[in-house]
Amino acid sequence: MKLVRKLKFQEFSANRGPAALAKTLIIMLCFTLVFAGVPVIALAQPADPILSLKDVPVQEPPNLSEFIKDKDAAIALGKALFWDMQVGSDSVQACASCHYQAGADPRTKGQLNPNTNGGDVKWGNSGLEAIPGAPTVEDHNPLFAPNYQVNAEDFPFHSRNPETQGVTRPTTPDQEFASVVIDTNDVMSSQGVRFYKFLGVVPGLSADIGLPLKDTVFQLKGRNIRRVEPRNTPTMINAAFSGDLFWEGRASMIFNGVNPFGFRDQDSTLKKNVNGTLTDVTVRLPYSALASQAVGPPVSDFEMSFQGRDFPRIGRKMLSLRPLALQLVHPEDSVLGSQSRAKLVGGKVKGSKGLKVAKYSEMIKKAFKNEWWNSSDICRVVEGTQFVHKASRQNPRTFVVNPGRAKIEKWKSNFIWGPDDFSQMEYNFSLFFGLAVQLYEATLISDDTPLDKFLGANYNVRGGGAKLLPDPFALTEQEQLGLTLFRNPALGCALCHTLPETTEHTNRTLAVDTEGVPRQLVRFLPDGNGGLFNPTGTAYIDFGMRNLAHRPTEEDIGRGGTAPDLPPFQNPLDDNKPFPLSYVELWKLKTAVPSKLPPAVAAYVPDVANPVIPGLPAPTDNKTVKDGAFKVPNLRNCVHTGPYFHDGGYSTFRQVVQFYARGGNFPQTNSTETALGIVPLSDLDPADPLKTDEQKAEAEANIQALVAFMARGLTDERVTWQKAPFDHPQLLVPNGARDRTPLLDSFIEIPPVGKNGHTTPLSTFLDLDPQSP
Repeated sequence: MKLVRKLKFQEFSANRGPAALAKTLIIMLCFTLVFAGVPVIALAQPADPILSLKDVPVQEPPNLSEFIKDKDAAIALGKALFWDMQVGSDSVQACASCHYQAGADPRTKGQLNPNTNGGDVKWGNSGLEAIPGAPTVEDHNPLFAPNYQVNAEDFPFHSRNPETQGVTRPTTPDQEFASVVIDTNDVMSSQGVRFYKFLGVVPGLSADIGLPLKDTVFQLKGRNIRRVEPRNTPTMINAAFSGDLFWEGRASMIFNGVNPFGFRDQDSTLKKNVNGTLTDVTVRLPYSALASQAVGPPVSDFEMSFQGRDFPRIGRKMLSLRPLALQLVHPEDSVLGSQSRAKLVGGKVKGSKGLKVAKYSEMIKKAFKNEWWNSSDICRVVEGTQFVHKASRQNPRTFVVNPGRAKIEKWKSNFIWGPDDFSQMEYNFSLFFGLAVQLYEATLISDDTPLDKFLGANYNVRGGGAKLLPDPFALTEQEQLGLTLFRNPALGCALCHTLPETTEHTNRTLAVDTEGVPRQLVRFLPDGNGGLFNPTGTAYIDFGMRNLAHRPTEEDIGRGGTAPDLPPFQNPLDDNKPFPLSYVELWKLKTAVPSKLPPAVAAYVPDVANPVIPGLPAPTDNKTVKDGAFKVPNLRNCVHTGPYFHDGGYSTFRQVVQFYARGGNFPQTNSTETALGIVPLSDLDPADPLKTDEQKAEAEANIQALVAFMARGLTDERVTWQKAPFDHPQLLVPNGARDRTPLLDSFIEIPPVGKNGHTTPLSTFLDLDPQSP
């Protein structure tokens, strides 16, 4: 069957809300049943043009003005904090250390995690070992180990022969894995700090004081090396459009000013100066997943922090330091250039490091309203009120989620500061850090791709509103075929990677209102115990969170997780269980009779669940698909953001397309959770023995066209060449430990780049061709 070129259909777009998405899913149901051998007549649908990303605004919190005094100053503060190595406990690890190339991390040494989220500390072993009846896969990755240098031959982490052959179902484990050549549950991610206990900070010094702790997982020759995150690092470019962030969405779209968990935290407050009195204030900022995400890594003992450090102590250190004091800042930096202490000499950046402003405290005073920092009173944290999440299988990090309640002491000239005494500015530092980084990251929008030029723009919201005519030559003929395939309902790419953002988990598609309620997040859709074959009913989902049968669900439950099991996050109306991450589960609690959700939490949860297809019946058995579900990532600039998926197990986009062509890796193992549309795709299978040579050639051409569209058609040249707003300060990033002296790191220097960009384009992961199998 030649659906792509022979079947006539009107192109569709899922960017116009539920009605358009419903039409899309109806078509997909028809096509999938055709694949299953059921005769279905597919009706042509009205054309729906694609929206350009140039026409999509970034939503700002409606109450932002309650906090920000000068937005430009806040953006400058956010850029400095994001790139500053001094934020890390070791004075090396910056936010940018894991996001320096197109918002992602291309490092290749010391980047493996043995799958600590799944409770596994064995390196290179196969995930099939945990599946009853699965065959033994001898040829996994026996060389995988701490500090391992990956190469092209190590990918993909799950390989089949042939790669595109459909995984048949229903089936036994022996049949499901008959074509498996290699498999490992290890994760390609990002290295953070070494395992240390936090002891304190000394104002004026950029490195924290810490005591080494024995790391039983990340060590080499008995010495600690840098710990590695349990999931791959996604790009933060265009993340301003997202609903929740992190792969499982634990970074809430509601920022509480303190930690990533948003409205699920019933305890955390900040200090506001109200008529001369420091007052506890509960903070809720909608459209602020970026801020929620930003305050996670600086206190995580896997990422940037010695174990036990809290944000007031980060503030105590950073407020005493010159911004970016260890790094050169390009004099032509689009945001920080006027504050750079360096000079251009013969085209090279030389001279003094850091910014002209002497301390971060000065930047905060300029950016934030006075009532959040201007009190001279002392915030003394009450002993026993701090909450710390201890490492668990679901979340192996240990981190401070709440620095503790503070009582107020009046400052006197003879006041002696104690270790738990903080200024208002120090106590509120998480607010400054989160909001400033969010405002900076909200400028990182790659809306000038060939696709955007091909589409033109009606509103051009970041370009002064001038209408732009479509450029019919912006995409090559091959890339236009790739776009057609991408939008083809029989293949289903755009069902989840909604254009133009290329993800369906956005403020726009979730219909997040100004109160922060995602009206279209709790949805239900057809469920058939593993996709659309033999449909038996419907199931609830968190829209934009999908289980792709990429890895076994039990390895990482993703959206099925919860907030920390600590008092601020425990539901008093549901046996003190921690609040779930899943909005479906929150909605069920809210709509129970009587309601099992406190009003302060229920206020941010939708009142109703909506069908993906109008008229679809609600699940009769209350079934929810959440375990093993992860956020659909955006694909823009994907040529530079490998490796791919939440485990980082695929090195090229050809490998990604092959995964979808075969209908996933574990469709039967994950049969009760597998997402709608994860089915074998005949039009992307050139290895099908039943195909003619012409049909095989056509399938190969389809794969190449899809990859070409995603690799170049979705890439903004400003990202490739690091032009404004994607320019940045200098950065030194660790790239594994030295083999002979594991306590020392090897470093990659990322030079400072100004607004006009670099002379060398960004590379691909391992310098691989996106078309490489």
